[in-house]
Amino acid sequence: MSLRSVGSLLSRQPAELDPDMTEFEKQFEKKKRLIDGSRIKKMENLRRPRRYRYGTIRDIGFTTIDGYSYSVIVGEPKNPTSAVPLIETTAWFMGLEGYYRHEALSYMREGNFVVIVGAEGSHRSCGDRGGRLGGITLEKSASAVLNFCGEVVGIHDELDQDAYLLKGASRGAMVGMGIQALAQDYDKSVLYADLTAPCFPRPFNPFTDTLGLIRFLIEEPQTLVSLGYEMPLSLARRYHASIDLHPASLAHQLAITSPLFSGEAGELARSINRSVDPQMHITTFGRDVLSMHDDWVDIFEGYPGVRLTPLDGSHLALADKQTDAFQHARNLAVQNQIRAGKPIDAHAVSAFAHEHVEVRRKLA
Repeated sequence: MSLRSVGSLLSRQPAELDPDMTEFEKQFEKKKRLIDGSRIKKMENLRRPRRYRYGTIRDIGFTTIDGYSYSVIVGEPKNPTSAVPLIETTAWFMGLEGYYRHEALSYMREGNFVVIVGAEGSHRSCGDRGGRLGGITLEKSASAVLNFCGEVVGIHDELDQDAYLLKGASRGAMVGMGIQALAQDYDKSVLYADLTAPCFPRPFNPFTDTLGLIRFLIEEPQTLVSLGYEMPLSLARRYHASIDLHPASLAHQLAITSPLFSGEAGELARSINRSVDPQMHITTFGRDVLSMHDDWVDIFEGYPGVRLTPLDGSHLALADKQTDAFQHARNLAVQNQIRAGKPIDAHAVSAFAHEHVEVRRKLA
């Protein structure tokens, strides 16, 4: 990608709002532009559907009106156990191969219809460089996910058209805050959200946070090595392609840095409608300086359905097999509550998950 092309992509700026608008009119217009700009301009199948033991995976690419491009995994389970789709978007620097393709299959095995949307720049159709580069925000990412999920779920009559289950880690958890904040604008509800290690609920402060960030950069490779030792060789072979190293993807991931560090995730979390009583589980890690557990506690004070669980470990513990086991156990609990016709209760979900994981541990 040349400097000229990068410059042209960054230079696209939206028209300024009329300064004579009232504050309400400005907010209305901003929301309208957000939703309209995130609508799908182009969608294409990237390869033939792949059939696996637990169902079929379709690889799709789409570009929004605003010019952002995304790749997507859509997993259709062979034996569905829930009509409520499970939606997600990826962590920072992660592509859809390796880790996320394996994750899609693992939830399809449990009967979930799965939609995993990559980050901006993850789809690169012939002749482009991954779409628009400038102006990326977590809110725009969330809006793009909601627009796409509405389209793909809409062609499956057997699925719940009004509700989603939501999960995400790191960047995916941060965008997940936006998905919950915007869901009502798309006439959707999020029945349950399982978010792991969302970062920067407040802006990065170079004076107070730099030392912690340096410690993070030193400790995370150690966690990565530890995870490698725990991982079976068969999985390690699949996971080697998890980071998308295409130059266009790397350029977009670097462009995503600013919104990740800006505190936008916290702003989106504060705008989640308290009256809908969101049911959510948030996992943070004690040695993860990015998660800022206490700040999330402050944000969700007064949200009875939000459960925050601080665990030992650093940021990359989000990929630990124990973390994964609890996520799957919570998914099973949510499916059980849906089938029983009960409203989702995040605290009951967590209690079931702990019992389930403990029983499996004793039987292992």
